[in-house]
Amino acid sequence: MKKYLSANFKSILFILAAFIYILCLFILITGCSSVTLIENKGETTIIENAKGKPSDYTAKEAAYAAAGKLEKIQTYALYTTGYTVAKKIISFSQKIENTYIKNDTEKFMESVSKSKFVNLTHQSFVKGDRVAYRNSLTENTVSVATFNEYKEKYGVIPGKNNLGGWILNNDSIISAKRIDEKSYEDNNVYEFELDNEISTEAMRIQMKAFGGLSDYPVFKSIKLTLILKDDFTPVSLISESLYAISIAILGKVDCEQNITSEFSNIQQLVSIPNIQLFSSAIS
Repeated sequence: MKKYLSANFKSILFILAAFIYILCLFILITGCSSVTLIENKGETTIIENAKGKPSDYTAKEAAYAAAGKLEKIQTYALYTTGYTVAKKIISFSQKIENTYIKNDTEKFMESVSKSKFVNLTHQSFVKGDRVAYRNSLTENTVSVATFNEYKEKYGVIPGKNNLGGWILNNDSIISAKRIDEKSYEDNNVYEFELDNEISTEAMRIQMKAFGGLSDYPVFKSIKLTLILKDDFTPVSLISESLYAISIAILGKVDCEQNITSEFSNIQQLVSIPNIQLFSSAIS
């Protein structure tokens, strides 16, 4: 009888151990898949509650988790600088300086473009479901629009597609890979090749409006380099693109653009310029 109980007890322990092993294996395998994926047409896909580290995910998922991280961060700033070089009979360059600020529910964007043919400063401010904006720093008159109205006119809404205005989803990302290099201070580095039309749906509208173009730009290639911390917080985003534009004076012009966006002031309050002017226009 004792031998029978002993054997039976061993069988129970074996079954219990096997069950615990299978359960741990299941948690290990599915741990990264138990996340909330938010997909909306024409927008960057978001993973809301990514756990672990970026290296636990695919390159696409890491980008979606970074976008989700920015949604959760209450305050931060994004500073973008770079140049577009236009190649025609007469070559010229356009300097780009953009600032994006998120202070909880208030979002601000300033886009500055300067060249021989363009000298524009556009400011926009989002609160609730409305956008206040102006096209000159000397304008005291501020226009107000709904999201749809602003998107139809200017494309990129402050706070939407928060990784540089590019639309990143399974349709727009052609290829994605993790780059293992020690030169990035132990951060996580990813490279993406994007579809020329799907990823620029909003940006093409913005470029036509801000650049005074005769038609929407036609992209030929887009490469992004995204650098993340281990908690999915973005450090920087580098974009390299080739595209063609149409200007009334010059006709069709081939362009090469290189811009770098740096994320800073994470969870630190950043003052929004002229906030009283914009707030009073919306209220």
